[in-house]
Amino acid sequence: QSDYNFALDAVTRNASALPLLSPRFQEDHEFLLAALARNGDTLRYVDESFQNDQQLILSAVESDSAALRYVDEALRGDRDFVLGALQRNAEVLPYVVETLQEDPEFMLEALRRNFWVLKNANPALRHNSGFMLKALNANKGTLQLVGSELWEDRN
Repeated sequence: QSDYNFALDAVTRNASALPLLSPRFQEDHEFLLAALARNGDTLRYVDESFQNDQQLILSAVESDSAALRYVDEALRGDRDFVLGALQRNAEVLPYVVETLQEDPEFMLEALRRNFWVLKNANPALRHNSGFMLKALNANKGTLQLVGSELWEDRN
C-alpha cells in the first residue's frame, strides 16, 4: 500500500514520473484512473495500449482539460465521446476538432449538458443572435454568459 501511495503521489506531483514507475503501476487500470484523476497531464505518458481507453481519457480531462490534446483526432471528433467529455469539463472545447466546434446542432447539445461550454464557443456562434436564442432555450444557465452586445438590436 505504501508503494501504491508513493507512486500515486509521484505522478500527482509530476506526470513524467509515470514511465519511471514499475510496470505493475503503468499497466494497472485502477492505478491509472486514480493518477489521471489527480493529474490529467499524465495521459501523455500512458502506455500506447491505453491511449484510446475512454474511461481513462475522461478521468484525465476532468482534472485537466488540456489532456484532450494527447488524444487521437478521431476520438476528439467523436460526437458522443466529446459530449461526455464536455459534460465533465467544458474547458475541453478548444481541443475538440473544429468541425464539431462549428456545428450549431452539436454545440446546442453540448450546451444542454453543460452551459459553461458557451464560454469557449466559436465566436461566430456566440455572436449569432439566432443561435444564442436557441442556446438560452437549451439551457437557461447560458443567460449568465450572454454578452451584452446580443441584447442590443444591431439591425
